[in-house]
Amino acid sequence: MKIQVTQEHIDRGKRGSCGSCPIALAGKAAFPDYQIEVGLTSMQFHDKLTFEHLFGIYLPEKASKFIDDFDAERRVTPFEFDLDMNEKV
Repeated sequence: MKIQVTQEHIDRGKRGSCGSCPIALAGKAAFPDYQIEVGLTSMQFHDKLTFEHLFGIYLPEKASKFIDDFDAERRVTPFEFDLDMNEKV
């Protein structure tokens, strides 16, 4: 699944926020039926109503680097990455 992180996601993103960083916002756009949280190495999927954890997917290295750069207030630009739905945590 291709995930696109746009300039809007970057502008609206909050540093250090697992539910409101640019990658989490992009994940929510790609998977509107789930509540999404992102850590440095994975995207976690939760039931939208109960917030029950359903599963996690490993993030590719370039997504993890983006999160690190964004949180450290380094310059980031829009990008896309493939989320391999078979790479479950």
